Amino acid sequence: MIVQGPVYRKGPLLTPRFLVILAALAWAPTALPLFMIRASFKSLGRLQGRLDLGIGVLEAACVGLVWWVAPDPPAPGLLPLLIAVPLGEFLVGRYRNRAAAALDTYDDPHAFRRDVHGLATVTIGALVPPLVTGVALGAAAYRLPYALSTHPGARTLVLGLAAGVLLGGLLAVTGLLAVCGRRLTAALVTAAPLAAALSAATPLAGAGSELPGTVGALAVAYLLGLVAAAHAAFDTDRYR
Repeated sequence: MIVQGPVYRKGPLLTPRFLVILAALAWAPTALPLFMIRASFKSLGRLQGRLDLGIGVLEAACVGLVWWVAPDPPAPGLLPLLIAVPLGEFLVGRYRNRAAAALDTYDDPHAFRRDVHGLATVTIGALVPPLVTGVALGAAAYRLPYALSTHPGARTLVLGLAAGVLLGGLLAVTGLLAVCGRRLTAALVTAAPLAAALSAATPLAGAGSELPGTVGALAVAYLLGLVAAAHAAFDTDRYR
C-alpha cells in the first residue's frame, strides 16, 4: 500500500508565479519586490513558505543579473524567458499533477514506481535541450562568422541569448526541485550564479568578464541542478 507523502499536491498547470515572472521581465530593475509575493500563492507551512520566498527572491535576483550584464536593447537575456517561463511552469505543473494522480490511482507500488519513473524521464528529458542550446550559443559567440564578428554588439547579443536560455531552464529546474521537496537544494542552485557574479565583480576579474562569467555560472548551476532534480524526480521512496 502506498501512503501519500507531503510532497506532491495537485494544482493548476500554469501557476500565478509565471505571470509574476513575466510581469517582472518588463521592469527587470524592480523585479525583486514582485517576486516577494510568490509564497502567498501556496498554502504551506511557515518553514516551507520562507524557503519558497527565498527561492523567489533569488530567482528575481537572477533575472535582474541577466538584465544587468546585457542591458542593451532589446535586453536579449530576457527575451527567451518570455517562452521559457510558461513552458517551465507547465512542465513542472504537469509533473506535480501526474505524480499526485498516480499516487491516488495505483495501489501496487511497482505500478506507481513505473508510472512516476516514466513521467520523470519525460520531464528531465525536456529540461536537457535548453542546457545544450545555451551552452552551444555561448560557444558560438566566440566563433561568429567574420561578417558578424565585426559588428559591434554581436557577441553580446549571442551571449545574452545564451544567458536567457540557460536561466529559463534553470528556473524550471528549481521549480521541479521545490515540487519534489528539495527547496534548500533549489535555493542553493539558484544562488550559485549570483555568487559567481559577485566574484566576477571583484577588482581581480578582468573588464568585460561579467557576461561570459554569468553564462558559465548559469551553465554549471543548470547542470548541477538538473542532476539533483533527476535524482529527486525519480525518487519514490519518500512515499513509503
